[in-house]
Amino acid sequence: MAVTIRIRRIPVALLRRVEAQAVVARMSLSDYLIRELGRTLGRPTTAELRKRLSRRSSVTLNESPADAVRALRGPLESRFRR
Repeated sequence: MAVTIRIRRIPVALLRRVEAQAVVARMSLSDYLIRELGRTLGRPTTAELRKRLSRRSSVTLNESPADAVRALRGPLESRFRR
């Protein structure tokens, strides 16, 4: 069952931005807001992410992240240097 929600005191600049994004998406303002609300609520909260991460085991690296990036970049960077 669909329910109507009213949002009051929306700043004009925010309303204009949302309206413009709805136009670009070729959607009504209502449909666009429903889609965006669904996307936002479909993502985990910061607290949920922290809880998930706390359950995972820690990782021990064999090399520093910087060294790993340098090793991956090495062949690519040499191809683009002139």
